[in-house]
Amino acid sequence: MKTEIFLPTYRLERVDGNNQSHWDYLSKLYQDFSIQEVLPDIILTLVEKKSNVHPFISYFGNNKIGFIKVWKVPFGLSKSAEIECAIEKKYRDHGMGKQLVKEFSDYLLSDKAPQELQFSEIIARINPENLASIYAADQAGFELTNRYHHLEFKKIRK
Repeated sequence: MKTEIFLPTYRLERVDGNNQSHWDYLSKLYQDFSIQEVLPDIILTLVEKKSNVHPFISYFGNNKIGFIKVWKVPFGLSKSAEIECAIEKKYRDHGMGKQLVKEFSDYLLSDKAPQELQFSEIIARINPENLASIYAADQAGFELTNRYHHLEFKKIRK
């Protein structure tokens, strides 16, 4: 498994549960109440070390700007995955979340990704009150496909 992914604008570093600086950063990130709402299981993901979950710290230049993860939907041979993203408060409102989600989802739907990170569709489930995430998903090329408790957006491999 790759420990780093280089996207056009961002660098992703795979979270290592044995790396104290990763724990420190994620703990700091998790102090933001709005991130707790979006990613309620951010720390649990690391503790459980699930093989179908791929968490990354996101960098813009040398600056850590947030967290993004993708996990394979556990339905047999499905090539679907879900994506979650959280951007630090000081980096919000600059289009970084939108661009990060676009670049990462494009990567996951391409042949550039390693086999375990290649998917046929990416799903984003978003709270209907989270307007910034809805906008980011829309601008990243996702289409609204379902309305339940959360809005479900999909982006499909072409």
